[in-house]
Amino acid sequence: MNEEILNDILDAVQGVNTRLDKIDAKVDSLETKVNSLETEVRSVKLTIENEIRPNIAEIASCHLDLSKKLDAVTASYESYSDLKIRVRVLESQMRELRMAQ
Repeated sequence: MNEEILNDILDAVQGVNTRLDKIDAKVDSLETKVNSLETEVRSVKLTIENEIRPNIAEIASCHLDLSKKLDAVTASYESYSDLKIRVRVLESQMRELRMAQ
């Protein structure tokens, strides 16, 4: 009977060992995947720092330059519009003076 109990215990322990081996294999697989993900994340971070951020800064700088140029053109256009109105008024006054002569 003792042998039978010992065999049952041995079978149970072997079953537990088998399950632990499977768990160890799964943990190893998960560790490999996590390490791979960490490597990919580092790569993405480096790309963001070295390529994307400088490109965004360059675009922002160009956008600022374009914005300043647009402001200058808008101011020139407003000045042009004012001059155009003044010329029309002066032309109208010239016509009136010519008709009055």
